[in-house]
Amino acid sequence: MYWFRKEKPAMSKKTRDILILALSIAVALDIVLAVVLLSGSTSDTKLSDTLISYSRTNVANARTTATQLSRTGSSYTTQMLGDMKQYIYGVDQINLLSQALLGRKLYSQTAIDTALAAIEQCETKTLAGQAMDEPLSTLWAQVNQLEAEAAALTN
Repeated sequence: MYWFRKEKPAMSKKTRDILILALSIAVALDIVLAVVLLSGSTSDTKLSDTLISYSRTNVANARTTATQLSRTGSSYTTQMLGDMKQYIYGVDQINLLSQALLGRKLYSQTAIDTALAAIEQCETKTLAGQAMDEPLSTLWAQVNQLEAEAAALTN
């Protein structure tokens, strides 16, 4: 007489339970990862809002200082040019932070570089006792461009 053996299942019950547990954990981790990534986009929005706010403040301060500069110079011209350089440099640093953290620049680098070069020219002319009509006009134009770019900023 032949004894007929039952075939073993392709997978043992213990292996099946471990596989189900592993898949359940993988699905749970995917859900957690999706939640973390979605909350990360919220923090990116907050970061973007903060950078835009700080840059707009710097541009507004640069605008205020630019309107106070006189074409012929005064005893406070050097100080005001230093303040202008500080504000434009602040916009430049925020621009670099935005590029590094968010992957995009807020302002055109050309406008920032041209404004900083115009400030340098104004400082040189002030120290030489010359009128600074041309570099001051360039500076105003660049501050106007930065102001227009600041007004157009969105997330």
